[in-house]
Amino acid sequence: MSPEQIFSPVRAAREILATAPAASLGTLNADGTPFVSLAAIGQMADGRPTVWISRLAVHTQNLERDPRASLLAVAPGGEGADPLAGGRLTLTGRISRSVDDPQAGPRRDHPLR
Repeated sequence: MSPEQIFSPVRAAREILATAPAASLGTLNADGTPFVSLAAIGQMADGRPTVWISRLAVHTQNLERDPRASLLAVAPGGEGADPLAGGRLTLTGRISRSVDDPQAGPRRDHPLR
């Protein structure tokens, strides 16, 4: 079996992040109820996901109060007649502002490892 044929969850996750232009972003309202919206996503050079959000958006206000979040990215091709047919990735954790160079922007050409 060649290395390309061996399934790698890390490689699959990075591929989804590299190809999905947007993701569902789940945050928590002040009263603890869930709030889900759509956000543009990308990747930093080292593979970390990046979420591009406006300071005016409800999800940004929620994250400033409580950084816990969930991100659901769907690979292109999964949006057709059967949205569950495509690859998808759910990430959970805490979102923080990047300390990286804001001029660098997201990288969609990051090689998969």
